[in-house]
Amino acid sequence: MEVAVLTKSSKFGNYCVAGINLASGEFVRLVTEDDTIHGALTFRDIQYKDGSCMQEMDIVKVKIKGRDSNPLQPENVIIDRGFYLDKVGTFSISKLVDICPNSTGRTIFGNTRCYVQESDIESVGKSLTLIRVSDFVVHQRVNAEGRPKAKASFNYNGYIYDDMSITDPDYYNAENGTEVDDAILVVSIGAPYGDKHYKFVSAVYEI
Repeated sequence: MEVAVLTKSSKFGNYCVAGINLASGEFVRLVTEDDTIHGALTFRDIQYKDGSCMQEMDIVKVKIKGRDSNPLQPENVIIDRGFYLDKVGTFSISKLVDICPNSTGRTIFGNTRCYVQESDIESVGKSLTLIRVSDFVVHQRVNAEGRPKAKASFNYNGYIYDDMSITDPDYYNAENGTEVDDAILVVSIGAPYGDKHYKFVSAVYEI
Protein backbone atom coordinates (compact mmCIF):
# COMPACT_ATOMS: atom_id res chain seq x y z
CA MET A 1 0.00 0.00 0.00
CA GLU A 2 1.24 3.52 -0.84
CA VAL A 3 0.29 6.10 1.77
CA ALA A 4 0.71 9.88 1.83
CA VAL A 5 1.58 10.41 5.50
CA LEU A 6 -0.34 13.29 7.08
CA THR A 7 0.13 12.66 10.80
CA LYS A 8 2.98 11.53 13.01
CA SER A 9 1.51 12.57 16.31
CA SER A 10 2.02 11.47 19.90
CA LYS A 11 0.28 8.33 21.17
CA PHE A 12 1.13 6.80 24.55
CA GLY A 13 4.78 7.80 24.19
CA ASN A 14 4.97 6.44 20.65
CA TYR A 15 3.43 7.46 17.32
CA CYS A 16 0.01 7.67 15.72
CA VAL A 17 0.52 7.63 11.95
CA ALA A 18 -2.30 8.25 9.50
CA GLY A 19 -2.62 9.34 5.90
CA ILE A 20 -4.28 8.80 2.57
CA ASN A 21 -4.26 5.48 0.72
CA LEU A 22 -3.28 6.80 -2.72
CA ALA A 23 -4.94 3.89 -4.52
CA SER A 24 -8.38 4.47 -2.97
CA GLY A 25 -8.23 8.07 -1.69
CA GLU A 26 -9.39 6.86 1.71
CA PHE A 27 -7.93 7.61 5.12
CA VAL A 28 -5.87 4.87 6.77
CA ARG A 29 -4.26 4.71 10.19
CA LEU A 30 -1.18 2.50 10.46
CA VAL A 31 -1.27 0.38 13.61
CA THR A 32 0.53 -2.56 15.19
CA GLU A 33 -0.77 -5.58 17.07
CA ASP A 34 0.96 -4.42 20.28
CA ASP A 35 -1.87 -3.89 22.76
CA THR A 36 0.59 -2.72 25.45
CA ILE A 37 0.97 0.55 23.52
CA HIS A 38 -2.60 0.57 22.17
CA GLY A 39 -1.50 -0.30 18.65
CA ALA A 40 0.85 2.68 18.31
CA LEU A 41 3.94 2.64 16.10
CA THR A 42 7.36 2.69 17.74
CA PHE A 43 10.39 4.61 16.49
CA ARG A 44 11.64 1.41 14.86
CA ASP A 45 8.34 1.07 12.98
CA ILE A 46 8.71 4.49 11.35
CA GLN A 47 12.34 4.11 10.30
CA TYR A 48 13.52 3.53 6.76
CA LYS A 49 16.18 0.95 5.98
CA ASP A 50 18.89 3.66 5.88
CA GLY A 51 18.04 4.65 9.46
CA SER A 52 16.24 7.89 8.60
CA CYS A 53 12.79 8.54 9.99
CA MET A 54 9.47 8.93 8.24
CA GLN A 55 8.14 12.50 8.13
CA GLU A 56 4.78 14.07 7.44
CA MET A 57 4.12 14.45 3.69
CA ASP A 58 6.33 11.47 2.82
CA ILE A 59 4.75 9.01 0.43
CA VAL A 60 5.60 5.57 1.77
CA LYS A 61 5.15 2.03 0.57
CA VAL A 62 4.16 -0.13 3.51
CA LYS A 63 3.49 -3.85 3.81
CA ILE A 64 0.03 -4.45 5.30
CA LYS A 65 -1.10 -7.62 7.07
CA GLY A 66 -4.79 -6.73 6.97
CA ARG A 67 -7.53 -4.64 8.52
CA ASP A 68 -7.76 -4.12 12.24
CA SER A 69 -10.93 -5.29 14.00
CA ASN A 70 -11.60 -2.05 15.90
CA PRO A 71 -15.13 -1.00 14.85
CA LEU A 72 -14.68 2.51 16.24
CA GLN A 73 -11.58 3.14 14.10
CA PRO A 74 -12.47 1.56 10.74
CA GLU A 75 -9.47 3.21 9.06
CA ASN A 76 -6.98 1.04 10.99
CA VAL A 77 -4.68 -1.25 9.00
CA ILE A 78 -2.05 -3.48 10.61
CA ILE A 79 1.51 -3.10 9.36
CA ASP A 80 3.84 -6.05 8.86
CA ARG A 81 6.71 -5.22 11.21
CA GLY A 82 9.00 -7.63 9.37
CA PHE A 83 9.48 -5.07 6.59
CA TYR A 84 10.92 -1.54 6.52
CA LEU A 85 8.89 1.35 5.21
CA ASP A 86 10.02 2.50 1.77
CA LYS A 87 9.86 6.19 0.86
CA VAL A 88 8.74 6.55 -2.76
CA GLY A 89 7.93 10.25 -3.02
CA THR A 90 6.71 13.43 -1.36
CA PHE A 91 3.22 14.87 -1.10
CA SER A 92 2.60 18.62 -1.37
CA ILE A 93 0.41 21.28 0.23
CA SER A 94 -1.21 21.96 -3.15
CA LYS A 95 -2.21 18.29 -3.43
CA LEU A 96 -3.52 18.40 0.12
CA VAL A 97 -5.70 21.40 -0.74
CA ASP A 98 -7.00 19.54 -3.79
CA ILE A 99 -8.08 16.48 -1.82
CA CYS A 100 -9.51 18.38 1.15
CA PRO A 101 -13.30 18.25 0.76
CA ASN A 102 -15.30 21.47 0.77
CA SER A 103 -17.22 20.03 3.69
CA THR A 104 -17.29 16.79 5.66
CA GLY A 105 -20.54 17.78 7.34
CA ARG A 106 -21.76 20.84 9.17
CA THR A 107 -19.96 19.76 12.34
CA ILE A 108 -16.94 17.63 13.25
CA PHE A 109 -17.93 14.05 14.09
CA GLY A 110 -21.54 15.05 14.68
CA ASN A 111 -21.25 17.90 17.18
CA THR A 112 -19.41 21.09 18.09
CA ARG A 113 -17.89 19.77 21.32
CA CYS A 114 -14.32 18.54 21.82
CA TYR A 115 -15.55 14.98 22.40
CA VAL A 116 -18.16 12.42 21.37
CA GLN A 117 -20.19 10.71 24.08
CA GLU A 118 -19.75 6.95 24.38
CA SER A 119 -23.47 6.57 23.69
CA ASP A 120 -23.10 8.35 20.32
CA ILE A 121 -19.77 6.99 19.07
CA GLU A 122 -21.15 4.08 17.03
CA SER A 123 -23.19 6.47 14.88
CA VAL A 124 -20.09 8.47 13.84
CA GLY A 125 -18.74 5.76 11.53
CA LYS A 126 -15.19 7.12 11.26
CA SER A 127 -12.32 8.34 13.42
CA LEU A 128 -10.37 10.56 11.01
CA THR A 129 -11.39 13.62 9.03
CA LEU A 130 -9.69 16.31 6.96
CA ILE A 131 -11.08 19.83 7.29
CA ARG A 132 -10.19 23.38 6.31
CA VAL A 133 -10.55 25.95 9.08
CA SER A 134 -9.91 29.60 9.79
CA ASP A 135 -8.73 31.54 12.84
CA PHE A 136 -6.75 28.64 14.32
CA VAL A 137 -5.16 29.60 17.66
CA VAL A 138 -2.93 27.60 20.03
CA HIS A 139 -3.68 27.95 23.75
CA GLN A 140 -1.15 26.66 26.27
CA ARG A 141 -3.04 25.55 29.37
CA VAL A 142 -2.47 23.43 32.47
CA ASN A 143 -4.56 20.30 33.01
CA ALA A 144 -6.02 18.97 36.26
CA GLU A 145 -2.76 17.13 37.01
CA GLY A 146 -0.78 20.34 36.70
CA ARG A 147 0.82 19.40 33.38
CA PRO A 148 0.98 21.71 30.35
CA LYS A 149 -1.47 20.91 27.59
CA ALA A 150 -1.81 22.50 24.16
CA LYS A 151 -5.35 23.23 23.08
CA ALA A 152 -6.78 24.64 19.86
CA SER A 153 -9.61 26.96 18.98
CA PHE A 154 -10.78 27.55 15.40
CA ASN A 155 -13.71 28.33 13.12
CA TYR A 156 -15.23 25.58 11.00
CA ASN A 157 -18.43 26.12 8.99
CA GLY A 158 -19.31 29.11 11.16
CA TYR A 159 -18.98 27.16 14.43
CA ILE A 160 -16.30 28.06 16.96
CA TYR A 161 -14.51 25.06 18.43
CA ASP A 162 -12.50 25.45 21.62
CA ASP A 163 -10.40 23.34 23.98
CA MET A 164 -9.53 20.62 21.44
CA SER A 165 -6.26 18.92 22.35
CA ILE A 166 -3.34 19.17 19.94
CA THR A 167 -1.12 16.12 19.34
CA ASP A 168 0.80 17.52 16.35
CA PRO A 169 4.37 17.77 17.74
CA ASP A 170 5.04 20.94 15.74
CA TYR A 171 2.21 22.71 17.54
CA TYR A 172 1.80 21.30 21.03
CA ASN A 173 4.95 23.18 22.04
CA ALA A 174 4.00 26.30 20.07
CA GLU A 175 3.93 29.62 21.87
CA ASN A 176 0.65 30.50 23.54
CA GLY A 177 -1.46 32.58 21.18
CA THR A 178 0.16 31.29 17.98
CA GLU A 179 -2.31 32.04 15.16
CA VAL A 180 -2.88 30.54 11.71
CA ASP A 181 -5.43 32.35 9.54
CA ASP A 182 -6.08 29.47 7.12
CA ALA A 183 -5.24 25.83 7.80
CA ILE A 184 -6.07 22.25 6.94
CA LEU A 185 -6.40 20.01 9.99
CA VAL A 186 -6.42 16.28 10.46
CA VAL A 187 -8.80 15.63 13.35
CA SER A 188 -9.00 12.20 14.97
CA ILE A 189 -10.99 10.45 17.66
CA GLY A 190 -9.08 8.64 20.37
CA ALA A 191 -9.72 5.69 22.65
CA PRO A 192 -12.48 6.11 25.26
CA TYR A 193 -11.69 8.06 28.40
CA GLY A 194 -14.49 7.55 30.86
CA ASP A 195 -17.70 7.94 28.90
CA LYS A 196 -16.15 10.20 26.24
CA HIS A 197 -14.10 9.84 23.07
CA TYR A 198 -12.04 13.01 22.76
CA LYS A 199 -11.19 14.69 19.46
CA PHE A 200 -7.57 15.57 18.72
CA VAL A 201 -5.94 17.92 16.24
CA SER A 202 -3.40 15.42 14.92
CA ALA A 203 -1.87 17.61 12.22
CA VAL A 204 -1.90 21.27 11.23
CA TYR A 205 -1.02 22.44 7.73
CA GLU A 206 -0.81 26.18 7.13
CA ILE A 207 -2.27 27.31 3.80
